[in-house]
Amino acid sequence: MTFLDYLWNDLASNLASYFGQQRWYGGKGRPLQEVRLADVAWLRSPPNGLALAIVACNYADGLPEFYLMPLGFVLGDRPVHVPPEAIIMPKLQTLAGPAVVYDALAEPAACTFLLDLMKLKVPLPAQIGQIVVQATPIFPNVRGPSSQPLVVNNNSVDQSNRCIRYDQQGKGRVILKLFSKLEAGINPDYEIALFLSEHTTFANMAPLAGAISYVAYGTETTLALVQGFEPNSGSAWNLAQANLGQLFERAKSTKGELTDEELLEQVSQLAGWANRLGQRTGELHVALASNQQLPEFKPEPLTYHDVAMLAASLTQKTDAVRAEWENLKALEIFRGKLADVTKTLDLGQKIRCHGDYHLGQVVCKEDDFIIIDFEGEPIRCLADRRAKRSPLKDVAGMVRSFDYAASVFLRGISGEGLRQKMEPWARTWQDAVTGGFLEGYLAEASQAKFLPGDTAAYDALLWLFTLEKALYELHYESLHRPDWMDIPRQSIKLMLGG
Repeated sequence: MTFLDYLWNDLASNLASYFGQQRWYGGKGRPLQEVRLADVAWLRSPPNGLALAIVACNYADGLPEFYLMPLGFVLGDRPVHVPPEAIIMPKLQTLAGPAVVYDALAEPAACTFLLDLMKLKVPLPAQIGQIVVQATPIFPNVRGPSSQPLVVNNNSVDQSNRCIRYDQQGKGRVILKLFSKLEAGINPDYEIALFLSEHTTFANMAPLAGAISYVAYGTETTLALVQGFEPNSGSAWNLAQANLGQLFERAKSTKGELTDEELLEQVSQLAGWANRLGQRTGELHVALASNQQLPEFKPEPLTYHDVAMLAASLTQKTDAVRAEWENLKALEIFRGKLADVTKTLDLGQKIRCHGDYHLGQVVCKEDDFIIIDFEGEPIRCLADRRAKRSPLKDVAGMVRSFDYAASVFLRGISGEGLRQKMEPWARTWQDAVTGGFLEGYLAEASQAKFLPGDTAAYDALLWLFTLEKALYELHYESLHRPDWMDIPRQSIKLMLGG
């Protein structure tokens, strides 16, 4: 029996409460019955203990979920160097003296210790399985000179997963990304980054320096990813909002109404970057489709059965938008898109994709872009996120992100009059960046076998995947941001002729 087992009965209820306050916890709204310790690996023994705990959350309504929880322990009257909100269990009296348990990612020394795991040459035993380190050849260069210390810059707040940045001489050097919710298998963020690094020349991604995995009963589960930090000026979402902010200032100073041509000219001056982003997206898909040997990445034909399954899933997700679906025009539009798809025998191919592609998954580096986070949509299961798809799923994700950027910006404008004045500017910007992105994408990918050979089928498939993404967004917002549900709902209504 370990020290953690001894504390567990008291710690479990505190963990349940702590989990419920974290964005990375996916069990919100489910009836939690039990928090159980599935396995633990001790990295540092008490009295200043550090452990990697795998915690099982058992629910009354289905399968359990597993979470990675780095835990820190302090025994006795020793100081606790973490903010109050990181303390999971305040002082509990034990035979070894008072014990405090906290979220170890709030402690810089613990974060440094986690990165130092990459130096392991042999597996680290846990109670059941073991921790295995897989460093890539570039890790020493990414880590930088050992004579120069790394300074922890914790950036894990408000993220689906938890990221720690390590700086050296005032500059970002390394990113350690811990996957909070665990599923047995290789995380696609690691799998895709490793494939791109070892089998392609695609360069617009963060350099992969290694991974930390948990292995038990012959099954590998990815716990963390180590990447080089790419200096950047923020995400493409930030760039989009800056674009719209500049347009807002122009709109406020405009006297009278602009013609459509004048408005488009104003917008086009700021929207040219979307073409480059489309090019990089096309290059990513070409790289992901380039290997004919590896079964996990070999392209497969997109079939009518795949389209039928997609159509069935769309019609099943109707509860929140039933009124839109009951419109006869909506059914006519939907059937017309399906008819356009079935007019060709060449539907393209399924390949490994990004899976959750939007403006927040791209960072700006000078006048170019770095694509990050190949994990897939966080509320989908691992098998679904690793499945091959039409790359138009990614394209549709970015198209939807442009709509989100415009809609969120408009929501932030105070005053109905100003908001109405800005509406045509924002929607013209949305059309311009969407058109530029699609143009840049086809410049790189139009000859690829993974796209349909027929233009009408391409347009129809893109429409279907865009509708799928909007329905996914509606479900996601209902769980996390109910006041944002009107953004995808309005788009769905417009797509269905409302």
